[in-house]
Amino acid sequence: MMRSLAPFTSRDFRRLWLGNWLAALSIPPIATALVVEITKLARDAGPSVFRQRGAAVLVTGVFAGAMADRLPRRSVLLGCLTACAILCGALGVSSAVFGGESLVFLIAASVAVAVVSGLFHCARESLAAELVPLESRPAAVAWSVAPAIAVQPLTPFVVALSYGSTALTFLILGTFAILAATVFSRLPMLSAGAQGPWVHEIAAGLRHMTRRRRLRISTGFGIPLWFVACVSFSLILRFAEFEPEFNRHHHPNAFAMQMGGILVSSAMGALGSAWLMTACRPVRLAVASGVTLAVGLVALSRAEQELSSAGAVFVVGLGCAGLTSSILALLVEASEPEYFGRLLSLPVLAYAAVTLLQDPLWELLSSKAVVPALIGLGVLVLVLAAGLGFALQSAGDDVPAPPTARRPDDPYAPVGRHESAD
Repeated sequence: MMRSLAPFTSRDFRRLWLGNWLAALSIPPIATALVVEITKLARDAGPSVFRQRGAAVLVTGVFAGAMADRLPRRSVLLGCLTACAILCGALGVSSAVFGGESLVFLIAASVAVAVVSGLFHCARESLAAELVPLESRPAAVAWSVAPAIAVQPLTPFVVALSYGSTALTFLILGTFAILAATVFSRLPMLSAGAQGPWVHEIAAGLRHMTRRRRLRISTGFGIPLWFVACVSFSLILRFAEFEPEFNRHHHPNAFAMQMGGILVSSAMGALGSAWLMTACRPVRLAVASGVTLAVGLVALSRAEQELSSAGAVFVVGLGCAGLTSSILALLVEASEPEYFGRLLSLPVLAYAAVTLLQDPLWELLSSKAVVPALIGLGVLVLVLAAGLGFALQSAGDDVPAPPTARRPDDPYAPVGRHESAD
């Protein structure tokens, strides 16, 4: 039990975790509220907005990771939250006084929030791993990402609140952003080491990834596995759309039930993965989560009753959340603090690619192709998870050793980054 909670022995990590909960109640709901406002003005604009957001994150994701490495990560977090708070204030005042903003402004704001969210993710997980000892880094990353997943079941409430009062919605979300920034302002200012041109820093991150065998394996198997998990989540939406055609027991509210189930199970999976990370090790948890996701996808393809379908979706949510935590932990475990941001930008890029590709994929899938696609994805997940486990088991142990030079007042301060005056 104490090993699972080891990151919380650090006072700074406890502050970061509290701030993560407040930020999770701000940045993702802001994105949701903006989509609601856009659909009020243009009902069919939702898919195009998601594509624009995915394209923006795909273009800026690599630079976001480099920025999280070259700038003080606390400053990056504060900058992201300050931008969100200012945006919420502007939207709230505009809605209360002028009745709302133009469609172009809302779309631009939605794209900007998506970019900020990717940057925030890179800096948040990087700082979480940097605040704790080497052996606690995987658990710290898992606990750090858990709040963002755990608050997803609140999404329907954000949508309902947005339809009720736009000004009040953005006022509440902006308040959470300010509270999160207040907590993050108490974190240490860990500044970066050597800096260079952006292109050189990105190239240095790629060289670092290719020179470590475990890191090559973790990215070579882990990122495709994460990509397939995101595609699986998207495919479940398609399954719910076509389910009435091949399920005679289909319930009219099946879509809402399945989405509620997968969001709740994802929250449970994120918290459970963080709890098990230290005891199971990231690679074992990644393999177990991959098997869980594969079982859920195959079971969903064979489900003929509403209850069995909901149960399969619940299992899929557990597997997706477990893969999210374990893959991030694997990347951090095999790397060094000065490269965390660039490595953690890879899952962000994979998610952005799925966002761009999901509409073309949906167009290719007819009602008869959904079930084979679920089975195929389940088999692919199983193959990738098994490959990841076998490859890491045979790779040996090249996990970075603890640095020898430490500040006497902070034994966990990584070499190359130091605390500067606030």
